[in-house]
Amino acid sequence: MVDSASPVRKFSHHVIVASPRLMDMWYTPVELAEELQIPPRTVREWTHYDLPHQKDAMGRLWINGIQFAAWVDQVRAARPKINLREGEGYCLKCKCAVEIQEAQKTLRDKMNVLTGQCPRCGSVVNRVVARDQSE
Repeated sequence: MVDSASPVRKFSHHVIVASPRLMDMWYTPVELAEELQIPPRTVREWTHYDLPHQKDAMGRLWINGIQFAAWVDQVRAARPKINLREGEGYCLKCKCAVEIQEAQKTLRDKMNVLTGQCPRCGSVVNRVVARDQSE
């Protein structure tokens, strides 16, 4: 059994969006995986992270859709939120908040994006920032 204190690292966007739409019925790992567009093995692994499930007399795994959606919300709420200050971004390589070096503001898809380099590893760091009120 995996330590339940080690929560799932991150859910895909589709899992976050699709889980509230699940019905109040019992899904097999394969059926749930099809609904969430993820591999069935991932669903089975999540049962080791306190995903509510039941096994029938034959040992088959069943997961309730409503309970699954509540579990996704609970795991996401338990993750620490990272509050970035002005001029900071989150480096995906270093996995921490950093001051963006050589920052430039550009407009991409109607969003202002602050782009620069990570001072630790030199990789590109992007952050969406609020649009100026004068625009």
